[in-house]
Amino acid sequence: MSSDRNSEAVSARRSGRLRRLGLAGRLPRRARRVVEALGELESGPLERLQSGLGALARGDLTVAIDVAVSGGDRRGGDELADAVAALYRRLQACVAAYDSTRRALQATIGEVSDLHRWITSPV
Repeated sequence: MSSDRNSEAVSARRSGRLRRLGLAGRLPRRARRVVEALGELESGPLERLQSGLGALARGDLTVAIDVAVSGGDRRGGDELADAVAALYRRLQACVAAYDSTRRALQATIGEVSDLHRWITSPV
């Protein structure tokens, strides 16, 4: 049931996006799939990355991002589909770099904190 609602919501967003662009019903099937894939990219992984980077900028190192980005394995047999797949793969690398940086900063802050405790502890 929840899956059906999610599916309906995604479908509604896709058709709304196409209507806003004035393209509803006028795009060939392949082009519609590319627009849909780009919409999924924007509303999912890119949104999560933006949230994570915003948290990092505010000093919150607790926001992990899922690096499993679907779509990088898509091969449509044409240049547009291949370009979208390349974008997905690039985004996956960016998310992995974000997470690696976040974990390294957490470790560094932990080490500095431990050092501070050691230096300031009474002998």
